[in-house]
Amino acid sequence: MDGLIETRVSVLVTNLGQSPGPAAQPVEAEVDGFDAEVVHLVTPLPGGENVSFNFTRRLSPGDHTLSLTLGDAADTTKITARAVDLSLIALGSRVTGNGFIAIDATVTNHGNLAAESVAISAEWSPDAESGPGSYGRLERAASIPRLDPGENVEISVPIQAPAGSYKFTLTAHTDTTPAFKTRNADETSVQMDYVDLEVAVGKVRRLGYRADGSRLLEIPFTVTNRGVAPSGPINAGVLCLAEPPNYCSIIQTLDPIQPGAAANLLLSLALPQGESTLRIFAGGPEDRFQSDDKNVREINVQVAERSPPQLSIEVDTEVTGYWSDGMAGVEVTAFLSNDGRRPFEDPVQVNVTCLRDDLPIDNCGHSFTASMDDGFEADAQTFDLRLPMGRVSLRFDLYTDSAATHPPGQRPGTHPGRHKGGVGLLQRQTRLPGDAIPRRLLRRMRLLGIGDHSQVAP
Repeated sequence: MDGLIETRVSVLVTNLGQSPGPAAQPVEAEVDGFDAEVVHLVTPLPGGENVSFNFTRRLSPGDHTLSLTLGDAADTTKITARAVDLSLIALGSRVTGNGFIAIDATVTNHGNLAAESVAISAEWSPDAESGPGSYGRLERAASIPRLDPGENVEISVPIQAPAGSYKFTLTAHTDTTPAFKTRNADETSVQMDYVDLEVAVGKVRRLGYRADGSRLLEIPFTVTNRGVAPSGPINAGVLCLAEPPNYCSIIQTLDPIQPGAAANLLLSLALPQGESTLRIFAGGPEDRFQSDDKNVREINVQVAERSPPQLSIEVDTEVTGYWSDGMAGVEVTAFLSNDGRRPFEDPVQVNVTCLRDDLPIDNCGHSFTASMDDGFEADAQTFDLRLPMGRVSLRFDLYTDSAATHPPGQRPGTHPGRHKGGVGLLQRQTRLPGDAIPRRLLRRMRLLGIGDHSQVAP
């Protein structure tokens, strides 16, 4: 359309007199005071009779003043030209995974007539300079039930195509007529053969100190390919931003990551006391990932000054299921470490006692001996327990021949535990007074909520 609407006007002419009118007379129409023209010729009418006729004018959308003249008779009225006027603007593309991209666009109705059943079609072809690729078309890639005058809606069109460089054309259609079609389409170019790597860093776990005063850390992170092409083998790791550069860097080579898939890594490294900045990365420029730096993350890690020898134990628990006698199967993992300044050389005997109302539960407990290779590193132990339903505690008694496990005057505090498998933990640490040997370090792990049979049974 050229911006004008073919507008139909209906006219009724009545002879209000008693005798027939004169010979045939022309009816002249004038719109907004311009372009007067004869639109009909009225033949003589008997008195009291009428005749109707229609004519069309090409008008711009909106209100207009129509003036009609028939001999000495004249009439003026308002008429409105209505039409749908859709515009579509492509906003860009984004990767949604598994070989799909989404092209986002805004559709606006600039007209004064509501557009019903708006459909968005999409067609694509390889860019001329990109070489071979696929051609495709989707008749109804997205839809909008109704778009009122002045309303705009953002839509997302999912597209799946082989890797390559494409030119996409999106077009908005409507069943409502009349409708302008001068700005209802837009083109956008999309590169679909890139790798889009994203790094997400988990919670850094601080383990024991080493003999040189550095502290061992575990850094979990995930590398996800948000692109539409496999990554190929990529390097991923941690760089320490300090002098000398990369003195504690760790780099691993990952297998190719498919679009939408992810790789999980757990890297261990030792950091000196004080604050360190770590750069966690995956891939490089040769891996064709998008240049928005999602593949690189920087974090600051603080390592506190090492205290005198100090045993600590951290416990994870997970309810693994329930037995037919109502007992709960619980997997317990204990991490023993020395957070002190001096190495702890003696083996540590750990006795685990199950308690209900502070009373031991018969035939429920565990014992193990733990040692730290260099006097500081944690020694993890995993074992299974069968616990009755209800409020149950686990008491960990640690025995060792070392002298002070805490510096003079220091009292263990209360620390929030970690949640795992839907079981809430509360840790409480108690120390026997004085410097008696053996030293006992008591931590009580309160398990809350055992008895929920909705969990998976063994």
